[in-house]
Amino acid sequence: MGARLVSLVLARWAHLPDRAFRVAVKMALSALDEAKDQVPAATYFAGRDPLVTVLRNERAGGRDTATRTVGRAIEDLLREGAIERVSTGRSGKKAIYRLTLLNTPRSIGKRQCTVDSQGDIGCPPEEDTGCPPQEDTGCPDRGTPGVPPRNQEEPLEEPREETRSGVLPVVAEVPHPGGHAGPRTPRRPDDPSGRRTDSDRSLTDYPGQPPRPETATYDRAREGFAQLIPFPGPRSA
Repeated sequence: MGARLVSLVLARWAHLPDRAFRVAVKMALSALDEAKDQVPAATYFAGRDPLVTVLRNERAGGRDTATRTVGRAIEDLLREGAIERVSTGRSGKKAIYRLTLLNTPRSIGKRQCTVDSQGDIGCPPEEDTGCPPQEDTGCPDRGTPGVPPRNQEEPLEEPREETRSGVLPVVAEVPHPGGHAGPRTPRRPDDPSGRRTDSDRSLTDYPGQPPRPETATYDRAREGFAQLIPFPGPRSA
């Protein structure tokens, strides 16, 4: 049995048409790997009848149809270089074919492959395109931790105290001894004279008092006087 020949068919001749491939497998299986009892190796001489059994669709037809189909498959193998005809069949004598499975299939291409005695296939390496490797620019990829992101806006300056605060400061309330707590009139902080900014407070906060001048000296005198003389709080109804 040609187990090694069958492995060569599966490894190198699988590109054949379906019928030709089946016939090649059957020939390799019937031939011998090594010569024995004056029977040469890799030689098929069993005729076309065993080859008809490997066909699928042609077995249902007549014998002539199957024989012609096998003949076309054998011609495909001869054209590809898988087999060689040793002798032509004639009346009372079968044709003999030698399996040349070590040949390079003619439809494969320009690459020349060889097979050693163990059945190992050796093919030359493909041609080098000659293109040099791309140069390294040395620039790290964007987005790495070592490279800060671009288009980073600078932080805006802190707004000044004058522009950030649009409300004038208000002096805290000062409680009076008589139980009446009135807010002090706010003054403009940048006015050196200390004049009042509330024009509606031209009169005193207490009834019965004469109008007071708009001076800081009068305010200090009024506050000292209020601490000495307590005023009664509002009466309850």
